[in-house]
Formats: sequence, structure tokens, C-alpha cells
Amino acid sequence: MSIAEDLIYNAEQYSGIEFTCKEDLVILAEAAHESTNHELFNDIAFGSKYVNGLFRTLKKADEIKEINSVEHIKKDLQEAFVSLTSKLQHLINITPHEHSERLKNTYLASNEEGFSALTKLLLDFEEIKKFLNYLQHS
Repeated sequence: MSIAEDLIYNAEQYSGIEFTCKEDLVILAEAAHESTNHELFNDIAFGSKYVNGLFRTLKKADEIKEINSVEHIKKDLQEAFVSLTSKLQHLINITPHEHSERLKNTYLASNEEGFSALTKLLLDFEEIKKFLNYLQHS
């Protein structure tokens, strides 16, 4: 088992959730590891957790009395999402060519299917971030 496969397997076990995009996560983790660009992978995991949190907050904004400015949340979400997709694009660009085009077409396509796939990938990355936090604090 490679380091990337081990990371994804252990994160999945820790989360108790079967990752939707496991094979692609391994490809992305291997690319980050082989290029010694672990920070990029970690940034995407962190950004995914942040973006998903903003999405959840926005969905429940009318139920949460403490939220004063939905527009501020939308602005933060847009900025974070643009930054996150840019980082993901960079990581995809350093994957082996046999994977990069498919990954771009799957996760960065400007259509409903692309957004849906990206959302699933970001949910998996969020769980990886939780696992990385656990490792960091244990």
C-alpha cells in the first residue's frame, strides 16, 4: 500500500464514511506526495472543510438568529470557493497526464455534473481534514 493509499484508507476508517471519490483522492494524494507538495493537498483539505461549513451555514441561515449578514457569508463562500478550485486545478495539473484530463473534466467542468462531482470530492476532502487534525493533535 502506498503512502497515499494508506492516508486515504486511514482517513476513511477514521471518518466511518465510505469516500465517494476514493480512487481520485489517492491519485491526488500521490501527486502531492511525489511532487513534495503536501501543503497544497492540506490547503485543499482545509479549504474544503471551510467551504462545506459555509455551505451548511448558508443553508440554515434563516434558522440561525446569530447570523446578521447572509451577503457576507455568500461573499466569503465565493472567495473561498474560487481559491479552492484554483488550488485543486493546480493539484490536478501535477497529476500524471493519464489522469489529469479526466480529473479536470470530472471536477472542474462548468456544468451541473461537474459541480455535483466537485461537491462530493470536497465532502471527502473535509473528512480527510478531520483525520489530519486528529493526527496533528494526537
